[in-house]
Amino acid sequence: MALDRLTVNVPTTFDPSNPKMVSALLSKIAEAKGVGWEISNFEPTTRKLTVTRQSAITEISNLNGERSFDVALGSDVKANEGEKIAQRLEDLHPGYYLSEFRPFLGTARLTRMTGEELRCREAVAYALGVPRWEVQVAQASDGGFELKLPSKYSPSSHDDRLTEVAETAVGQPGWYVKVNAQTLTGRITPAEQPTFDPAYLFNFKALPPADKVSEKDLFKIPIGVALGGNGEPNRPIEMDLSDSVGDLKVGLAGSGKSISTQAMVFSVLAKGYLVALINSPDKATDFAWAKPYVAEGMWGCDSRAQAVAVAKRVGEEGERRGELLSKYGVSKWQDLPGHEKKKNPPMLLVADELAALLTAPKLPPGLNKEMRELPEFVQMTQDILEAGLLVTALSKIPAVYRAAGIRVEYLTQQPNERYGFSTTLKGNLPHRIMLGTSPSSAEKGHAFRTPEKVPDVPKNIAEDSVRGRGVGLAHLDGKEPVIFKGYFAPLDEYIAEAARRGFPRAISPAPSQSEINRLVPSIGLESDEPEGYGNGPRTYEAWELGPDGQPLAGGARANAAKAEATRVAKLVGGQ
Repeated sequence: MALDRLTVNVPTTFDPSNPKMVSALLSKIAEAKGVGWEISNFEPTTRKLTVTRQSAITEISNLNGERSFDVALGSDVKANEGEKIAQRLEDLHPGYYLSEFRPFLGTARLTRMTGEELRCREAVAYALGVPRWEVQVAQASDGGFELKLPSKYSPSSHDDRLTEVAETAVGQPGWYVKVNAQTLTGRITPAEQPTFDPAYLFNFKALPPADKVSEKDLFKIPIGVALGGNGEPNRPIEMDLSDSVGDLKVGLAGSGKSISTQAMVFSVLAKGYLVALINSPDKATDFAWAKPYVAEGMWGCDSRAQAVAVAKRVGEEGERRGELLSKYGVSKWQDLPGHEKKKNPPMLLVADELAALLTAPKLPPGLNKEMRELPEFVQMTQDILEAGLLVTALSKIPAVYRAAGIRVEYLTQQPNERYGFSTTLKGNLPHRIMLGTSPSSAEKGHAFRTPEKVPDVPKNIAEDSVRGRGVGLAHLDGKEPVIFKGYFAPLDEYIAEAARRGFPRAISPAPSQSEINRLVPSIGLESDEPEGYGNGPRTYEAWELGPDGQPLAGGARANAAKAEATRVAKLVGGQ
């Protein structure tokens, strides 16, 4: 224990026996020198008054080896006097700063701090909304800071603010904060700002032949590379379709939606999936490389009517598979016997440019009967009908046929009611992906279920025309949302690799006109087919029938189609 001693001159009018005079004098001393002083001696002849207080100083060491000490406080110090006590003690001990204030225990702690530590402590305390002495800071050897936070800290309320402190107040973009909410300790760490490579080439070698794909990997589809940060590197990410029916992919023209989807289409073809493709006619070339490999009659990119027919045929396939599930008494595709899964592999339906396909101009008001029969208005009516049929078919597939092994990816620029994308249509798509580096809050709101959880693309990437190409946001079902960059490969590489792997080729990729007539009602439009064509029972070619005389389906049909294509090619080559 030690005594602090102070001698002051008092006026001749001062009377040490007068409580009011003594109280007034001690208050003035406390304002200048801090609290806890008592009169120990008075010399009337010299008019000198000596006051003392116990300082009870104990030296300790803090985290980084610098020295701190505790100071005893007077019993009359109140909890709301921290600022006043800090000023007095810091004036008495230059270079030391109040780092802990414990009035109920009668002590305070002073710590020697550098200018960087003071700046960090002030910024963190401001971010948390607490007095600065409730935050302890020690600078680390790498230039970062070790933190001890008060109990008021909450990850949901304060992590974003602490990141701002790290990136702007004490560091630069790329610096990050990690806090242990249980121990209330943390660290601000210097780091470079994360970014992407100019491109991530699709890794064809990572995909084994279809007959070597395990069921564990069958539904895991690579989609790109997620941005690292907070000390973590960039990492590949996959979309898990084992229990999820598919995804909604959003992005304006030129954002990279179709390029990203080309990698997905190749991946599922390599895994042995059946594929159905829908697109607007003006964008049909995006997937032209894959046309030979779609399931029979599942190319729906040449007209809206063709798209409707393909969507309905996928629904019919779902119904057929549903009967198969009932036959074996199982609830999902994964539980079917192995030979049935081989004959009926998973199917992926990709439907692109849905903002165009799901909407059609309304008929102008005031049309009389004769005007409605004009070819232009008949076609408009047909367009309206087909758009409605497509909405219905595409809404039903993810809602009903997931258990049958059917998966979907729906792509659009505008996933809202105005462009035919109903809440029902979106509601059954658990995975959400948005391409583009600078979406608005409204656009994110239409694309994601919880847009407030989805991060923004960092400025250093968004403003880089090379590293920002193909970048977007992904909130995959059951995962934390990420910033990612999709895989890329030139079209000629997809074509060459598909040929090298020998993907099964369709005999007739597009549905026949008779199939379209069967599935898509026509409102008075002329057809190139004779009247009644396609309305009767279908006649199957020999290769389409199994040994039992029944039509082949799924993988068995795909294999038969490949064999027929090979046979025809040999015949043509021999001519």
